Amino acid sequence: VKAKLFSDCGYIFDSSYVFIVGIDNIDDFNKDLKLYPNPNNGLLNIDYKGDATLNSVEIYNILGQKVYESVINGNNTKLNLQFLSNGMYQILIHTDKGKLSKKIEIRR
Repeated sequence: VKAKLFSDCGYIFDSSYVFIVGIDNIDDFNKDLKLYPNPNNGLLNIDYKGDATLNSVEIYNILGQKVYESVINGNNTKLNLQFLSNGMYQILIHTDKGKLSKKIEIRR
């Protein structure tokens, strides 16, 4: 990866190395997660068909602020997010085998 940095003094070139580990499993892990409807009106269904157990959920707004956190009981659940404003959110689900992440939209 080469980065081109700019300041008032001019351009500076720098390089660094990035190692990505386990990228092959990300799509397989996330494909078993269904969030619907999306967009939704604040009522969101979570349906997971994979072999992991869902433990908890966190929701972040576009500024990266955590706006919701809850424990999940089972791999199928419903969330009432009607208190959240219209917009895009990142949902992060913790499982016993890692994390799942998807974007959702609340639109009324």
